[in-house]
Amino acid sequence: MSKDIDKFVKNCLHCQQAKISRHNKLIPAQFTLPDARFSHVHIDIVTLQESEGFVHALTMIDRYSRWPEAVSIKDMQTSTVARAFLDTWVSRFGAPQTITSDQGLQFESELFNELCKLLGTNRIRTTPYHPNSNGMIERWHRDFKTALIACERPESWTRILPLVMLGLRTRIRSDIDASPAEILFGSSLRLPGEFFSDQNVENDRQFFTKELRQFMKTVRPIPAMTHSNFKPFVHKNLGDCSHVFLRTTPIKKALEPPYLGPFKVQARPSPYFYVIRALNKRGVEELKTVSTSRIKPAHGTRADIDNCLPESSEPGKQAEESTLVDNFDDEFNDNYNVVSAPDVPYATASQKQPKNILVIY
Repeated sequence: MSKDIDKFVKNCLHCQQAKISRHNKLIPAQFTLPDARFSHVHIDIVTLQESEGFVHALTMIDRYSRWPEAVSIKDMQTSTVARAFLDTWVSRFGAPQTITSDQGLQFESELFNELCKLLGTNRIRTTPYHPNSNGMIERWHRDFKTALIACERPESWTRILPLVMLGLRTRIRSDIDASPAEILFGSSLRLPGEFFSDQNVENDRQFFTKELRQFMKTVRPIPAMTHSNFKPFVHKNLGDCSHVFLRTTPIKKALEPPYLGPFKVQARPSPYFYVIRALNKRGVEELKTVSTSRIKPAHGTRADIDNCLPESSEPGKQAEESTLVDNFDDEFNDNYNVVSAPDVPYATASQKQPKNILVIY
């Protein structure tokens, strides 16, 4: 009888929605190391207090050299963001091969995607509400804001932004043991207040160019430093469950359950993110890519789960989305390079790997 009681309580869908269980935590994944400078750039938008009519800043950082750029913008409209990126980054460093951004409306718009096509740039979309996926620029935001706060008048950040950027570009980073300026130019920049200069500077331009080229050939990209000291954990049934619950955003209404669902698992492209079938804000069923850290397996009988599934408010749209779901496998295999899965620390006694796991590189 005790087993039946445990099973009944475990399969209660309303209880699973209301209870916050242990969250999945995986070892942070690494991006493929870039081949050259400015080939992979991370971009994001940070909101600050108003200064001279500017409220936001478009931030960019080169994954190879860690060279940062920040430009003040008055709004987050797509045209403003696209123009700032084109004038600030592309005009100086050329068109990147890869751009990593979140799923903000500015980056998801048709205008920005057309700009990427025009530049011949591939854009990587991070999963929603998972800033760790774009951790390089998100972590830099902390240093950026700290530097602005340390200034005498941080409310006038648009005026002090150039000098703040100079300091961030010339400081030694512990992960690369050099400053972004040294990786970018091959030598350090002269800062205001330096009273001594190197008198043994070689004036031969050809010799300097040769030395710089040899130096840049020896420079190799360094993986981003991680500070993860936690033990990885993944629910043991997550690899073979048919439905999952999705953790809601940090901002939710009163008495709203912390989990939504259950939602059907459509594909497992990677141990780090799943593709599920969920309803959007309009009540239309669509495919969503979500981080593994935001989901947990749904326990229950097939009948209970089917009765609890949300219904689409537009049946015609649901049929249209079903066609998209049916063609997902073909589109997925055409657009991604599927390889065998790496070892993932799942929380099972025998450390077994889940079935049908695919990894994208």
